[in-house]
Amino acid sequence: MLNYYTNFFMDKDDNFISGTNFHEITQVHYFDKEIKSLFKYIIKIEKHFMSIISLSLF
Repeated sequence: MLNYYTNFFMDKDDNFISGTNFHEITQVHYFDKEIKSLFKYIIKIEKHFMSIISLSLF
């Protein structure tokens, strides 16, 4: 799972950038989860508004 996030901390020779630590990598993972969760709620809100709009047209 964390392999994807380590790519952000690698140089062109596939070595970790100096100063990189596990905490930074996990923070990127948690940030990504939060963003995905936020989008999930935005989609729910959009669907709700679309329902309201479509019902008001009839």
